[in-house]
Amino acid sequence: MRLGQYPDQVPTRLRIPPSAFASEYPLPRFPNIATEVGLAVEDPSGGSVPEDFDGDGQLGVMYSAMGLASPLRYFRNTGTGKFAEETEAAGLTGLTGGLNLVSGDNDNDGRLDLYLGTGDPEFTTLVQSHPP
Repeated sequence: MRLGQYPDQVPTRLRIPPSAFASEYPLPRFPNIATEVGLAVEDPSGGSVPEDFDGDGQLGVMYSAMGLASPLRYFRNTGTGKFAEETEAAGLTGLTGGLNLVSGDNDNDGRLDLYLGTGDPEFTTLVQSHPP
């Protein structure tokens, strides 16, 4: 479908009828405002975690991508409806790759930890939070 080849280029036995994608009610389109708010990232698929990383009451965003050279990135919420990339200031420079990014409190210390899954056990990273 993304290539514009559906349904003609898909074998009949593998086609899913368009009616299977129909909604019971109209769903609005979401406008792409990523560039406008400072979150435009052009990397292959990955993960994202919205969280108040710096304790300012605003949700920031941590973002990973599966590319081997794709950096783990941190975007601070400026409180104005926009985000500012602060990967270096957060001490995350050099952490790359990661199809999966999951948050939780891994060590049960009451602070957020991030698990960056790269698919290779030797390179999987646990980014542990530090006290403010």
